[in-house]
Amino acid sequence: MAQQDYNGALTGAEIDALPGRIAALEAVTFPLTASYGTKNNGTYEVGTSVTPTVALNITRKGADVASSATVSVSPSGATVASNNKSWTAPALSSGSKSYSTSITQGGQTVNLGPLSWSFTYYRYRGALSSVPSDYAAAIKALATKELSTSSSLGSTALAANKYYLFAVKGSNVTFTVKHAQTGGTISGCVTGTATIEQENGAGSNVYSYVLVPASSSAWNFTIN
Repeated sequence: MAQQDYNGALTGAEIDALPGRIAALEAVTFPLTASYGTKNNGTYEVGTSVTPTVALNITRKGADVASSATVSVSPSGATVASNNKSWTAPALSSGSKSYSTSITQGGQTVNLGPLSWSFTYYRYRGALSSVPSDYAAAIKALATKELSTSSSLGSTALAANKYYLFAVKGSNVTFTVKHAQTGGTISGCVTGTATIEQENGAGSNVYSYVLVPASSSAWNFTIN
């Protein structure tokens, strides 16, 4: 079979296909990259008004290509900035909400998320030197406050001659205090309820509390 000479010239069809081939090659070599920038997702106290706000980083070959991108947020309701570099959603103050982001540019799509905003109440805990005379005031003054309504507490160290006060939202919470090492149930705990004002001033709620008794020796306990 005779060898045919090839002079290196491209046919018209080959020339017409070049832009698509180059674009495909660049898409593989320099893929679309997208990520979240500054964002305010997280857990907040019920009654705190939070407007979900998210910044976006959209680049290709290290250059910002947000202006030529298409940004969509799911579920619907969020507003994408005209420059495609951020979005905001309607303000929240209770419950929970999650959003995901889809970004398309140059024939490629990157999906981000989800990001979640949730709302709950504080619980309070900490060591005391004596039995409180005013439990509501003592609860608000405790060293630790956490956005949680869990009534369980893992192994917790308590110094000798110290009491421990633990309070969670709810008017009928049952606490079982046990020695962390032996598993034995601790007697002499004081339980009750108190009305506690929210940290954000959005209202007051009934809390249940348990006061773990003091011991002459340092020890660890759990609450379930």
